[in-house]
Amino acid sequence: MDSNELLGAIKAAVGQRFPGVPVHWEQIPQEPERPSFVLECQKEELADVSTGLVRKTVTVLVTCYAAADGQGDGGWADIGQRMETVMGLLGAGGVRAGGRAVGISTAKGSGVAGHAEGQAGFSWLDTQTGWPDPEGGTGPRMERYQIDVNGKEG
Repeated sequence: MDSNELLGAIKAAVGQRFPGVPVHWEQIPQEPERPSFVLECQKEELADVSTGLVRKTVTVLVTCYAAADGQGDGGWADIGQRMETVMGLLGAGGVRAGGRAVGISTAKGSGVAGHAEGQAGFSWLDTQTGWPDPEGGTGPRMERYQIDVNGKEG
């Protein structure tokens, strides 16, 4: 799984929960309409775990623009409710992407006039790119060994 699959799955989940509200990801307008959501991949990390396995970590920024009130900014209650709903969507059972469910490993947020930002970190184990699997599968396998350390030769 990669960050594009993750962002696509987040976009689908948010779009399903808020039908008719635009969720921008691939092409982000300079001045997003209100209400809308903007998804951005802020950071990607890759760390070796063992031979053939890596830990992928992706940090996604979700910006929530509330409906405009008479003065051009959305109400704080609306912004807070939408952001709480989105973070709940991402955390409850995880985001389904790439044949797996990936949950939030970290989350934090803040609000400013007219919009709120939530940062969600996702982390999962994956096969090292180019890892040879002699059985034709997708990654290294655990083997079962039985060792008798107290046994006697006989």
